Amino acid sequence: MPITAKLVAKMVEASGVDRILTIDLHADQIQGFFNIPIDNIYAQPVLINDILAQNYENTVVVSPDVGGVVRARAAAKRINDSDLAIIDKRRPAPNMVKVMNVLGDVEGRICILIDDMVDTAGTLCQAASILKEKGAKKWWHTQHMLCYLALQLTILITLKLMNW
Repeated sequence: MPITAKLVAKMVEASGVDRILTIDLHADQIQGFFNIPIDNIYAQPVLINDILAQNYENTVVVSPDVGGVVRARAAAKRINDSDLAIIDKRRPAPNMVKVMNVLGDVEGRICILIDDMVDTAGTLCQAASILKEKGAKKWWHTQHMLCYLALQLTILITLKLMNW
């Protein structure tokens, strides 16, 4: 990732761009690859305000992996100090996900899955399946970056789970 980010930074600068505004960089360190001003704003406050406006009860914030725990814990605190659950997953190969377990209580609860990006939607699809298997009442997913393939797979898994 960092090598690609540095290459993109150089290409953007070479094109004549003199300032950048981004939303939720995948890693804040990417800002350091640019020699021009870069402003990284965060979408989470807007997303959380919308979640709070829904007045959900019995919520649990779910991190799709150990790497997202800090982000999910911060969101849980702002969402009525909700409980936190973590999806234990493994990556047997690049862009492949194997969900092993859910750490935390999701049964009968509204799960709010907080993620930073969706590339292949493998984690998202398997997370939906295991949350349903573990008795979650509903689940909602927020992420800040979604590729086209992931969008297609998200639609398919939603249709598959419509009987939820």
